[in-house]
Amino acid sequence: MIVPPEPSRETVPVTPEFEQFSASLLDGQVDRGDLVRLAARARLVFGIARVEIRDDRLDVAVTAAVTAEQFARWLLLDEAYLVSSDAHQASWAIQVKVGDLDDPYQARIHVTRPVVGPWELLIRVDGRPDGPLPRIVAGASPAYPVAGSGVLVTNVTFSPHPADLPGSRRPRSSRSSGGPNLWARRGSISLRRKDPLSRSRKPDDESLYRPDRASK
Repeated sequence: MIVPPEPSRETVPVTPEFEQFSASLLDGQVDRGDLVRLAARARLVFGIARVEIRDDRLDVAVTAAVTAEQFARWLLLDEAYLVSSDAHQASWAIQVKVGDLDDPYQARIHVTRPVVGPWELLIRVDGRPDGPLPRIVAGASPAYPVAGSGVLVTNVTFSPHPADLPGSRRPRSSRSSGGPNLWARRGSISLRRKDPLSRSRKPDDESLYRPDRASK
């Protein structure tokens, strides 16, 4: 269930406490996938106005004036985009790129919700970014780069999720250990679809490739 942004929302300044809370999500040992534990921490953060556990999800309303670009940076989301999943493009959320898709007409990417530590996140923002349409799409939606978008985060929904899925990030401590970061390039792996009807791979049955032969 997608919770719409607050109808009228007053923002407050972003504090170091809010940034620290956001960055702590990277460490799976802090909350250990426990929604109750995460909710208790969230209620103490200035800039979070509402904390509700709904079934197996935790939804928080963000009143801190944090931009999508800031939030993505704190969560170490390297290739983050703003994408709409509804037909009217009334709601927008941060998603991460996990691959490129073949499209002869325009740049098209495959995106998914971010997985940070033990959490899958649905990060909603306050609307479509201003400016011209981007030259890249995800599904039926334009895909706006988060950088420079200027939109604000309004709600975040947390769902317990394994941390080894596309878009996931290792804890912050692994990046500062001095060793090689094997996950840094994960979001940029090219996932080309092997479509049997693609022109690059002609199927055995030519009637599938050329509809005009199907009736003969």
